Amino acid sequence: MFLPVIKPMARMVLRILSFILFAVMIACAYGGHVNPRLSAIPGIAVMALPYLAIATFIVTVLWFLAGRWFTGAVGILAMAAAWGPISNAVPLRFPHNPRQGAVSFKLMTWNFTHGWNLSGKALTAGEDDALGYIMKSGADIVCLQELTDWNKRETPTLTDAIRQRFDSIYPYMAFQPTKDTRVFSKYPVKHIPGTEIGARLADIHGPQAAYDHISFFDINIKGRHLMLVNVHLHSPGLDKDQQGVMTSIRSVSTAKESAREFNDTIKNKIQHSLVQHDGDLNTLCKIMENYHGPVIVCGDFNDVPESHALLKMKKAGFHSVQAEVGLGPLITFNQHMMWFQLDHILYRGDVRPLNIKKGRIRTSDHYPLVSDFEFTD
Repeated sequence: MFLPVIKPMARMVLRILSFILFAVMIACAYGGHVNPRLSAIPGIAVMALPYLAIATFIVTVLWFLAGRWFTGAVGILAMAAAWGPISNAVPLRFPHNPRQGAVSFKLMTWNFTHGWNLSGKALTAGEDDALGYIMKSGADIVCLQELTDWNKRETPTLTDAIRQRFDSIYPYMAFQPTKDTRVFSKYPVKHIPGTEIGARLADIHGPQAAYDHISFFDINIKGRHLMLVNVHLHSPGLDKDQQGVMTSIRSVSTAKESAREFNDTIKNKIQHSLVQHDGDLNTLCKIMENYHGPVIVCGDFNDVPESHALLKMKKAGFHSVQAEVGLGPLITFNQHMMWFQLDHILYRGDVRPLNIKKGRIRTSDHYPLVSDFEFTD
């Protein structure tokens, strides 16, 4: 192929670069095992895992095609060494078939961004805007983040006529005042205060800040009760210049400037955010210790698969729907070249995910996720 005609020195350089890629990929794969209180770098590095895993696969295939079996074999060993994290960040799974007679429901989670239109396109209110998308989705349960008040002041396209139409589809709504998480449902739903959940289930009184980012709901689906946890975890709070640190790179000098910005400010903000996620989900896991019914945790985690916080959920018995029935990496944030999966649907107990789909609507800086579930009891 092409590599045999490359001079030996160049081939050696390519081999060394490949070994570096393999090593970095393995290190990033396990970055989530490092407590973010110690350092932000491993938690930031794990964000790159899907891209490094794909790059490792491509490079490994090229070495095999070139007849360089040893280097290709090292690539295979590197992927094997990191297969656990890779299989969760870049799953190779397929949807499940529904069981005959099982009670099922469709759930949507979406950082709604107040229903604003960030797409830059002219949209028809109640048709191809965010509200129209939800009404046409077929979802039985809709978990929204970044929605504090349900009125036209916050969601400009929510006219009286559209609200009446929306309410006819979702006759039940639950929320906690001052929080930006809200649930709309075709089934009866009620909000449960987090402090009540903690005291009732595990006699836990976790950090009050955790309850600011986590909301608990009970949904009665044809006589079966589902605990639904709608989360909107702490955002790093990057300003516009910091969010554009990647897109502003145009030359060596701008790359250096972006690197300085990262070291001086961005890294500290991300570390603070990762520490907050760890504390919030630690409280959630403690609250859920003695709860044995079916539970779904979904929303905007502002964190990626295999992060320290998500690994904590995994240890508590929660499963990622994307890792169970997804195919390939999932990107749910669509701004500033920060193409990561920040939104998740997790589950535990007597429910089973059948599929997961990402909506393509771009009115928000997040894409919606929709998943079908069925009860297994």
